[in-house]
Amino acid sequence: MTVQTVVTGLAWMGIGVRSVKSALKDILINAEHEVLLCAYSVTGGADSILEELEDCLKRGLQFKAVINRFNKQPPEIQNYLLNLVKVYPYCELYDFNDPVEELHSKLIVVDRSVALVGSANLSMRGMKQNYELGIIIRGEEVGTISKCFDSLLTLPTVLPVIGNGEDKLI
Repeated sequence: MTVQTVVTGLAWMGIGVRSVKSALKDILINAEHEVLLCAYSVTGGADSILEELEDCLKRGLQFKAVINRFNKQPPEIQNYLLNLVKVYPYCELYDFNDPVEELHSKLIVVDRSVALVGSANLSMRGMKQNYELGIIIRGEEVGTISKCFDSLLTLPTVLPVIGNGEDKLI
């Protein structure tokens, strides 16, 4: 197993440690089969990451995302993600909407062989301004992380989001 530290925050990025954003872009560019995403918050400040995710879909990769309280995310993000579901049949979007618990995980798994796990949200602050820390893991432990992701999809409070013209949860 290999582990690499990644960071955000101007002072941390100045000490020779790779940024979360550049590392994330690289692992998405090199994806071949599948991308899994868990996100607490997604905002327009993560446009370049969203574009990389869409490029993965354009290349035919399967994409599954579990978003905390999807209907509380910014409307432009909801519409963007719903459009991806409409355009790409192998794009699956799920809403984590538990009345008590939160999905606070920030996780991307690529091809079930590399994972970025960290504290950064997919937002301008998370990718640039805040001091966030993460690790990129390669190796068999990514299989365990992938199983954790898969188990989320079995929870009764995790429901598919389907764009049906009215952009509501079904």
